[in-house]
Amino acid sequence: SFTDGVAVSLYVEGKAKTLDHITATGYEDEYYEGETFDTTGMVVTAFYSDGSSAPVTDYTYEPVGALTTSDTKVVVTYKTETCDCPITVIPDTAVSIEVRNARTSFYVGEDFVFDGEAYVTFESGRTSKVNPECDSSAVNKLKPGTYEVKVWYQNKSVITSYNVTYSLNSKR
Repeated sequence: SFTDGVAVSLYVEGKAKTLDHITATGYEDEYYEGETFDTTGMVVTAFYSDGSSAPVTDYTYEPVGALTTSDTKVVVTYKTETCDCPITVIPDTAVSIEVRNARTSFYVGEDFVFDGEAYVTFESGRTSKVNPECDSSAVNKLKPGTYEVKVWYQNKSVITSYNVTYSLNSKR
């Protein structure tokens, strides 16, 4: 163990006290995909060869990034020991998509370009900015009018549309 930065060995009946194993309790074990492991409330306890134990805070864990549905555990490491924390990661299905700040007015002859932002709301309630797919095949840039543009995410699991208007250029 360490005291004020000085290494000290503890002896019990002539044997050095060694780390035997660790446990982790109090952690959240269910997540939506895309969330990260939350250590709030988790207690990691180190158990030693002399029968003593103590909570520790200088542990690490993996994975540290966004969880996927293939993640089934988080591995906690303290010094030389590890323990597995079983978790369940639920698919976070997209439930709606919203287009924001998209240009809706064009002049005849101009190419349509999707320049807006798309936000998807997931089953978990989280909202995320995404790179959507877009279908502007209904737009006829050579004819004034209002045209529907479709925007979707995840193989059309959520889809929305908005209108763009083509008008004659008043500067001609």
